Amino acid sequence: MAASRRWALAGAALLAPTMAIFWLDYWREQERRRLSDPLFLMGCLLEAASAAAAAPPRPGARAAAALAALTGSALAGRALLPAVKWMEYQTAPPSAASLLDPPVSAPPGVELVELPSAGRTELPKWAQIDARRVALIGAAASPLICALIYLGRRPPPQMARHYGRFAEYRWRLAEPTTLTRLSAWGGYSLHQLAAWACIYVAQRQQPAYRDQMGALNWVAVGVNLGGIGLRYLQYRLHYDGLAQDVPEMTSLGSVTFMLVLILILEAPRRGLAFGNRELRLDREFVDFFRRYHGYIFSWSLIYTFWYHPLEPTAGHLMGIGYLLLYLVQSTLVFTRAHLDRRWTLLLELLVVIHAVAAALMNGGRYTPTFLFGFAGTALIAQVHSLRPPPQVVRALWLAYGLSAVVVMARRRELRRLHAIIHIPLLEYGLIGLLYAFYLLIRALPRRVPLLNSH
Repeated sequence: MAASRRWALAGAALLAPTMAIFWLDYWREQERRRLSDPLFLMGCLLEAASAAAAAPPRPGARAAAALAALTGSALAGRALLPAVKWMEYQTAPPSAASLLDPPVSAPPGVELVELPSAGRTELPKWAQIDARRVALIGAAASPLICALIYLGRRPPPQMARHYGRFAEYRWRLAEPTTLTRLSAWGGYSLHQLAAWACIYVAQRQQPAYRDQMGALNWVAVGVNLGGIGLRYLQYRLHYDGLAQDVPEMTSLGSVTFMLVLILILEAPRRGLAFGNRELRLDREFVDFFRRYHGYIFSWSLIYTFWYHPLEPTAGHLMGIGYLLLYLVQSTLVFTRAHLDRRWTLLLELLVVIHAVAAALMNGGRYTPTFLFGFAGTALIAQVHSLRPPPQVVRALWLAYGLSAVVVMARRRELRRLHAIIHIPLLEYGLIGLLYAFYLLIRALPRRVPLLNSH
């Protein structure tokens, strides 16, 4: 497949589930005006263009692909409606039940029983536990799942020939089939849409932050456990992930974008850089990403999880473990554990270990770039989550600088010492581009409402 078609398919992989959620909102409310919403129309146009560009260059193929993509997202949104209504009915707390507009009715074939003043769902006592405990259980289970993947590895299949080109992904079947592709894309789509349905319900309910897990949190746990199980089954039967059809840079880019958004979201709490909380981003800019970060992060994690096969190499397993921790974080939505500084800081810092392991697995040439790049971002922004004393920060910077010089000198690469700032420059450069785009929108004569709900 040509590189341009692979990039177009990656765009369709993001736009198709996004438009399914737009359609879900339409089917949910049955408001015709939503079909003329500029964001909706732009999304349809981009989805059709991406699908057409990804289609084979045969007569009629591109038009058929565009029509299939638009129809598929509309049908997917409609198919999500019964599940979303069921989740809304069963998980709505008493204070939120009256806010569901229009009133939620029972899905066909489901008998619902009203509970007196206790909300829609009475959680069993074992489920009424502190979300921080769930985070700890998830953190302990992540390496265990990786160990089970290693023990349950399948015999290596015949791999595609690897030429060592830049960003050429090694772990792909030599002879993929329609079935291997359908299993990967179908599994990804189911996992993605189910996770986004949970986020959709949570945003509609807007419950108060609490210590205990709620019913919707447990639904999200079930969705992700089911997605993990489905991914393992697909790997055992068909091996190939999404890597067969889309570029590796899309997987790397999605995770990088997630890390950049975390810097933006945490800026009001710890400052954008060097703990300086006076260096502020516009509140509307931050609030936009705070509102939609759940969808973006979920896509980044699930897309990357289905991109790579569950290979039993150290780099793959560490990457899987890292993604699993973020999936745990996604299930803690609207709990105080979701905002715990120590937990969120741990998630951010673990990227250093994962990136170094991946670099070593690919020959080790870029190990200093990833090690000192992500460590540099940690010193610039992330460690300030804990508000360390100035003398501690200075000591960390001194150790960082000396370590970088020593490592590069031992590798006889002092002339490449500038490589250690490439990742911080990339991350803060992306923040600058996003903010510049936001300021451009604000400068338009007729301002586009960034926070307009779809």
